[in-house]
Amino acid sequence: MYINLLQKLKQIRKITGQLCVGFIKNRRQRSNMRFDLTPICMSAKDRKRGLFLPEFPSEDLAEFFGILTGDGYINYYEFQNKYLLEIAGDSHLDYEYLRKYVNDLIKNIFNLDSSFFKRKDQNAL
Repeated sequence: MYINLLQKLKQIRKITGQLCVGFIKNRRQRSNMRFDLTPICMSAKDRKRGLFLPEFPSEDLAEFFGILTGDGYINYYEFQNKYLLEIAGDSHLDYEYLRKYVNDLIKNIFNLDSSFFKRKDQNAL
């Protein structure tokens, strides 16, 4: 499991640039911690979509990475030349959670409207 987490963090680094990972000892350190976004070049499509990358850690961002680690993955689709971040769930049990909560979380953190679809061959979203 530890190796899988490290692999996911490496995949995230490919997309987001440098990622600050560490322990925060108190609130004072939290307010001083800042992500270095200077090496990240936003594409024209990212700018058009209004993508926002947070400069500071937050509880929402930590929860998002927890959701991604538990139920998601990042994949590069070579034929489309793009990365996709996908979060899976049960189409009956997780529908409201994914549709409302996770969708709002992504909008709040990254200013992106996410989309989801139900797999016809599986009981999955």
